Amino acid sequence: TEEWTDDPEAYFHAEERRNGEEDADAAAQNLYLALAESEAGRAVLAMNMARLLGDAAGQMEAAAAEAATSGGGTTAATALTLALVKADPKALLWDAIYTAAGVSVHLLEECSSFDFGAWFDASLLPSLGTLLGGSNAKSAAPPILRRRVLWLFTCLAHKITPDRRMKCYEALSVVLSSNAVSHNDNDNDDNNDNGNDTAVKLTAVQALTAFLYDPDESVDALLSRSAPLITALYSLAFACDETESRTQVLAAVSLLVSTAAGCCSGGGRIDDAAANAAVQPLSAIWESAARDRDDPNPLLRRDVLSILRSIAGAVGRDQLHRLRPVAYPVIDASLDLDGESGDHLVLAEDALGLWLTLLRGSDSYMGEEWGGLFARRGVALFGRDLEHVKIVMLIAEMYVLQGGASFLNFHSSSLVHLLSLTVGVVRPRGAAYVGLVLEALLRRFPAEGGSLLVGGGAGVAEMMINSCGSNWTRNEESEPDRVVVIYLTAMARMLLGDPTALDGFFPAKVSDGKGGVVSFGHGDLVGMFLKLHLSLSGSHAPLHRKLWAMCLLSLLPPSQSPASPYGRPLGEGMDPLMELCLDVLREEKEPGCHPTPAPFSVGYDSEEETVDCGKGAYDAFIQREMQQDIAFTTNFEALFQAKMAAMSPEAKQNIQNIVEPTTLQHIEKVLS
Repeated sequence: TEEWTDDPEAYFHAEERRNGEEDADAAAQNLYLALAESEAGRAVLAMNMARLLGDAAGQMEAAAAEAATSGGGTTAATALTLALVKADPKALLWDAIYTAAGVSVHLLEECSSFDFGAWFDASLLPSLGTLLGGSNAKSAAPPILRRRVLWLFTCLAHKITPDRRMKCYEALSVVLSSNAVSHNDNDNDDNNDNGNDTAVKLTAVQALTAFLYDPDESVDALLSRSAPLITALYSLAFACDETESRTQVLAAVSLLVSTAAGCCSGGGRIDDAAANAAVQPLSAIWESAARDRDDPNPLLRRDVLSILRSIAGAVGRDQLHRLRPVAYPVIDASLDLDGESGDHLVLAEDALGLWLTLLRGSDSYMGEEWGGLFARRGVALFGRDLEHVKIVMLIAEMYVLQGGASFLNFHSSSLVHLLSLTVGVVRPRGAAYVGLVLEALLRRFPAEGGSLLVGGGAGVAEMMINSCGSNWTRNEESEPDRVVVIYLTAMARMLLGDPTALDGFFPAKVSDGKGGVVSFGHGDLVGMFLKLHLSLSGSHAPLHRKLWAMCLLSLLPPSQSPASPYGRPLGEGMDPLMELCLDVLREEKEPGCHPTPAPFSVGYDSEEETVDCGKGAYDAFIQREMQQDIAFTTNFEALFQAKMAAMSPEAKQNIQNIVEPTTLQHIEKVLS
């Protein structure tokens, strides 16, 4: 208690770090828990704990004693004890009982005679009301029971019903919103905050966090007072001296805002007052943490990023622009690879998450300042390593989707350079995210985007062709089929925009994995399309099939036209080509099949964390994009019939000679 009185904040953390080798209290807790886990001790301890907690009068008496400014009525020996420990014996006794109850909640849960609700109603909440109603302003004794009851909220959060939680929220608000705590250790004002010193308030933050991690229908009552609560939490953070304390408080702010985004009855949004309260101090916290060279771990700055990301996900789209002036310098500094501190190693993930959340939440391109940020930070980050390939590709995709020509006119070289660092290099899972960027670029700009990939100084198209060639020659070091399918789809879009787009790369010389070099030409590319269409799977398989079929049909040379380098391999592969077209016709025309191909997506991998920020807005954006996609706007039946009608008599006879009769019969049936 002397340590507590001298420095409540330091005492709070010392309590958290206690261990049985150095502290008698911690050793006693360990022994108690060992007994509680033993078969012989469990029943005895449960019965005795239930009996002790049933003493409502004793709990109220201890609370009243602590709430009073003096103990009164003590013997000489007791007075000597009080002079040394500065605490009422009743408070110390019930602190010990509550501690035992909190660390062994499972005992009470197994005790059929114990009623948690009755204990809360008859003892715990009335005791806390008495404690909060008193004043320790003139007492040397620290608020032992007040802190311990709040600590119990953390231990028992899962047992507290919604109606009782609302009363707990009121108590937490009273504690956290009391007068601002001084962080001058020399004036002892920390003890004069209506009994709610820093140790008590940090314990209240723990309880608040426990409730927010397991929210129920009562959480709306807490969120309705979120603005003053956020202000109080920031006040506490500024008043604390230790980084660990500030981090704990700021984490609670972030959790409060993110909970508001997901649980508010008003549509999952926080109001302007709460948003303003959450944003206003962040720049000052960031600048203060950045100047603190004594803190080598940028924990506070990471908390600022986390809070900004939570706010970005919680406010309405019409309010998001107000975050950008705060977020931009924070993201820029977090991704500064040239900083001496190397803080980007810690901050990059949170900064990228915030960046993506802002992009997905925006209705339109955020402007050239943010475009420059992509060229300066996003691409540079890849120049060092590919650790963040997934989220950087999601950011690049949003720039292409939102910025379109405005973005590409200035930063196409940066985008192509980014792709050149990943195509043929990243693992299959990362390649799926690369596929999102290729889709975004070529879906809207098949010819112009294809030209960028062909030229651009980085040779992305050539890299894709080499990867396909390596796979085609069964090179053991080649990329698997699921990656090659992504590259083939990109090339199909390029060829739909310009049938000659890839001619300059054929025949390509690719390694066979055995020290030799083999040729990969137009016919081999056609062969890959016709072979791999049989293995297409997943929700976006219909999209790939339709694009491939459209591409191959577009490459068929019409009657009396100059020879095409794709003509002969397509003629020889007419049987699998007709099978592919039959699949697409069925998917578009037969009952039960979806007429609109689903967009390409990365799917789900159970071994990775999902990137779900702004998912709803992103999905809506992609659906709007798909409405303009050539795969959506093209009537495949009409395209197929027009191509068949334009073929020469010799080509038509070739179809009759090569294609399986059953395939032709099925096509005729579907068309009829």
